[in-house]
Amino acid sequence: MNFSLPILGSLDAPILVVCDAPSPKAWQGKSPLNTSQISLFGKVASAYGFSEADFCFVSPCPPIPEDIIKSEKRKADFVAQSVGAFHEILNASKAHCILAMGNIACRQVKGRPVQITKARGIPVLVNDRVVLPTLSLGHVLSRPENMPLLEADFNILGKLADSGYDISQIDSAMSGTTYEWREDISDILAMMDQIEIISFDTETTGLDWHKPEIVPITI
Repeated sequence: MNFSLPILGSLDAPILVVCDAPSPKAWQGKSPLNTSQISLFGKVASAYGFSEADFCFVSPCPPIPEDIIKSEKRKADFVAQSVGAFHEILNASKAHCILAMGNIACRQVKGRPVQITKARGIPVLVNDRVVLPTLSLGHVLSRPENMPLLEADFNILGKLADSGYDISQIDSAMSGTTYEWREDISDILAMMDQIEIISFDTETTGLDWHKPEIVPITI
């Protein structure tokens, strides 16, 4: 089939990666990603046991024109023009899981605006398919300090793949931690020499808090 949005890979792949809006150069080359983004994705994916055949990549829309990029409304209107073309690809895909990378990708998949910093790393069901929002590759390339967030999301993607994309198993694994409200943490601080990592998480986002070796303290 011929689609009006660029695709990289087979629509039979188990994971459909919805990328951020492509650069003009990538668009001209009929690719959803530029070479730097492909390199970064491949490096992280292989580190978590994935192969190239596991993924199919698709653009959510054409490149965003520079004169509207600072206007959220005009940008949303522009992206909305590609909803039909995008859903043609979505419907043709046989993927069990959708990796929605960035705000624009999430908007096209979920059909509404999404604050990616709050949604990322939390798998949800959308029309009976698992959707895992993540930061966009462009964002991570421009802000390398966010690389651990992307790696944490791929860790969750790996768990999803291991469970056969059964979101209930991931929910159970992520909710297996016990919480308590504390005004006095002196007993925890007294164990500092026995605890490998103590993390201070001010927003409860961006932390792989369900790892057993991490003791999170939310302020």
